[in-house]
Amino acid sequence: MLTTVRSAEEFYGRCMADAHILDEAARRRAERNDAVGALASAWGSDIYAVQGVLWERVMGAAGASWRQVYRASGALFSGLGALAVETEPSNGADVLSTARTQLLADCDEVLRTSIRSAWTDTSYLSGLKAPRATDVAESIEARLEGHSGQTFIARRRAQASDFMDEAFTTRVRGDTVQALSLAYDADFASFEGYLVESAIAAGDHALASVYIRWDLATAAILALPGIPDTFVAGVRAVRRTLCEGLSDADAARFSATLISVA
Repeated sequence: MLTTVRSAEEFYGRCMADAHILDEAARRRAERNDAVGALASAWGSDIYAVQGVLWERVMGAAGASWRQVYRASGALFSGLGALAVETEPSNGADVLSTARTQLLADCDEVLRTSIRSAWTDTSYLSGLKAPRATDVAESIEARLEGHSGQTFIARRRAQASDFMDEAFTTRVRGDTVQALSLAYDADFASFEGYLVESAIAAGDHALASVYIRWDLATAAILALPGIPDTFVAGVRAVRRTLCEGLSDADAARFSATLISVA
């Protein structure tokens, strides 16, 4: 299993860095007028900031089940249609403000203050119409390419197998650079399939967590200074980076879906 043990300080720093990455991703999606994607990433930014604040305040409090977070994401999006009707004309900033209020409901005043100070300004969402249930459904259909969740997962894993078969063949021919590129495609196909599978299992039927985890994974890969130029070492470096953004349990489950290159 490809996981990394982090110190308390590293965990806090990682949470706050991830919150920043997701905030930037939300802003990019807002610029493209992708209300569902922008809200998903903005919500993820809020959750990671909360994780960091909780970890800083009480060691270990941030270890709460991420499945609860993803279920909350699903609940947020499943209620968007009703929210838009009740508060019309509603915008994305209003949606996130309501979600934040609900998230803070059970916190004491000191904790609420700390969390609010960690959250970023969301006025950039005010230019987006609050997505209705039909918008969320269209986003899900686009993400799954018109397939059911299970069919999408199966297709991604079949694609991963095809990419890796080609990678092995290309490696034998001596083209390591192209072989690594194909192995990269294979692992990202597996990763996307796993994210969808994990979201559905956690009750996140709006697939908000797929946006969140995809944003963090792609940012982590782009931040790599480079990868080893040998095939096995290069593949392992990318896989290690993908797993570092997952919990230990998720990393183990995802690793089990990967094709061996040893």
